[in-house]
Amino acid sequence: AVAAEVRLLQKARHCEHLVHYIDAFEREHTGVAALWLVMEYCELGSALDVMRRQGKPLAEPQVARVASCVLQAVHHMHTELKAIHRDVKAANVLVTAGGGVRLGDLGVAAQLFATMAKRGTMVGTPHWMAPETFVGRGARAPEYDFKVDLWGVGIMTIECVQMAPPYADVKDMFKVMLQLATGPAPTLRAELAADASAELRSFLSAALTKDPEWAAE
Repeated sequence: AVAAEVRLLQKARHCEHLVHYIDAFEREHTGVAALWLVMEYCELGSALDVMRRQGKPLAEPQVARVASCVLQAVHHMHTELKAIHRDVKAANVLVTAGGGVRLGDLGVAAQLFATMAKRGTMVGTPHWMAPETFVGRGARAPEYDFKVDLWGVGIMTIECVQMAPPYADVKDMFKVMLQLATGPAPTLRAELAADASAELRSFLSAALTKDPEWAAE
């Protein structure tokens, strides 16, 4: 599994908007042999770090650029790496000193090769997860594919506009999952939606549809 992740990271170097892998080596840590990964240094930290430092959300042009770069990153993962990210959120979007945007934390990415073309395991952070990833358990566990990342990009976009994902004030993770699974698709808070451009509202409506087949279009 670790070797597969390293190979995935090596292939990711060909995409401008995926965090760049540099090297890997083994070195003992606390008496145990450990694999160390050397990754590109993104000086400004994550998009979430940027918002927290400035004490306010990103401006809409910045939100649009971040969303565009992350969409390019997940498209590359889906088409070239045959992988799903499954944990797209502002904390995993890194920013370089030059303003470059990189999607990081590929450790949870799921390979799509062969029989793994669809997944039924729940991986990710509940507030950002697509409804189909946790509707049903056991024999009724859902199957899902790359479309879950489109939902993640939509939630991340809301997060960049309002500094928090939908239902951030709900601490019970089961209630969050229930709301996402059975409630209407998340939207911007009313006071922010009024100031958002038609393009942003249209993008969120498309990314956060509860019909993933339509969203893929």
